[in-house]
Amino acid sequence: MEPAATVIVFVGLLGAAVGSFLNVVIYRLPRGMGVHEPRRSFCPACGVTIKGYHNIPLLSWLWLGGRCHNCGIPISCRYPLVEAATALVFMSVWDQLFVVRSVPQASQLATDWMLALGYFTLFGCLLASAAMDIDSYTIDIRLCILAMVIGVTVHAAHGLPHARPSAGSHLGDLPPSIVMIGAAMGLTWAATFFIGRAIRPSILAEPPPDGEPGTDTNTADAGTPPRESDSPPEKPLSRAPILLFIAVLVGLALWQVLAPHKPTLWLIPAGALRAILAASILMFLLIMSAWAPRDVDDAVYSEIEETRPHARRTALHELAWLAPALIVGVVAFALLRRGNGLNATWSEAVNAAGVPVWLASRLIPATAAIAAMVWAAAIGWTVRILGTLAFGKEAYGTGDIYLMAAIGATAGLWNCFFGFFVASILALIGVLATLIRGARRAIPFGPWLALGSFCVLAMERKLLLFFQDAGAMLWTLLTGIPR
Repeated sequence: MEPAATVIVFVGLLGAAVGSFLNVVIYRLPRGMGVHEPRRSFCPACGVTIKGYHNIPLLSWLWLGGRCHNCGIPISCRYPLVEAATALVFMSVWDQLFVVRSVPQASQLATDWMLALGYFTLFGCLLASAAMDIDSYTIDIRLCILAMVIGVTVHAAHGLPHARPSAGSHLGDLPPSIVMIGAAMGLTWAATFFIGRAIRPSILAEPPPDGEPGTDTNTADAGTPPRESDSPPEKPLSRAPILLFIAVLVGLALWQVLAPHKPTLWLIPAGALRAILAASILMFLLIMSAWAPRDVDDAVYSEIEETRPHARRTALHELAWLAPALIVGVVAFALLRRGNGLNATWSEAVNAAGVPVWLASRLIPATAAIAAMVWAAAIGWTVRILGTLAFGKEAYGTGDIYLMAAIGATAGLWNCFFGFFVASILALIGVLATLIRGARRAIPFGPWLALGSFCVLAMERKLLLFFQDAGAMLWTLLTGIPR
């Protein structure tokens, strides 16, 4: 029995507690409310403050029978489902990091525990963003920015193994030259953004629509919680699905503790099978969310049709203000290629700059995280612009690009890259499932991105090994340098 496996019980409890907080975030941010004001949770129907012993994750919802203790109005099943889903995600992340060790960056709990904090923050923000995107088709970019900041900070604090600059050449790591090009492009983009906003505040971004997070619309007084009395009450959900979900969580925890590596009858590794089970549950919840129509559906469909005639012009506008960063990237690549700097190692770069080893061991992973964030966003922008130009309608929202950048900052570029394609496949399956059932509501791409990144955790090491030769061939083709 491994020590990393025995911690899974505490990780599951932590996930349920974080899920309870995420419910607050999911409800309040789209309504323009602060997370800490009012300080206590309240019933969305009657506005009465919820007592502490009525706010225990999962258990309180079961104990109260899915109804408010004060007014008796049914409590949305989303609350226990988010708590259970967060616990499931946290347990699965811990499993892949320290039990199965399928993530290249993590190896030992004693040295890499800080990475787990970054991954927990990332997937907590992704889960909250997915829930808000499903409810209102909006993503609050403050969650994405939080995940980016925490991701870069965690990688900087984690440092390089043994504080050696030469240790930055593990499976899946980007070459130092590509890291520096990405960082330069990011700085150029930031400078273009702030200069453009200073010259003309509306040149780079249109004001958000009414009701979107961050606006003053529909903002409630901190002392007067908003009520949902105008919407029809939701039918109480049977306790059986929640009890079944809890049973699955307990079963996965026992599996990880008692037999984390026991093979299966289908010759699938135990860790991969647990990941498949967790991903299947999350995908079922995601598809199920499309079966219930939302009040904003018609408005969103109308907005898509209204913006369709201007979609290509918007894409060209975005390409124009991304052009300086693209030019910097191309010029930097050409100069490094001419000067034989593309194949430089971190040790050579550190020695040339005269940076102390102890500082370099922090700067290198932080810079690599920033570069991965930039390259992930570049992938998102490229597909969005090309897709919009090709089909004449918005491929997906800009909020999804922030999600990709957040994934890149913590989980790395390759998790975002592979996760994007996995998300596209899962989204297609989800569309087919909704069509078979006759539901007309489509799920935004943001939740699929979150699920795709989660799925890649279990496959990342094998995917990198499988495509390693192809990547080396591409690198040689672009640079003329064998790798």
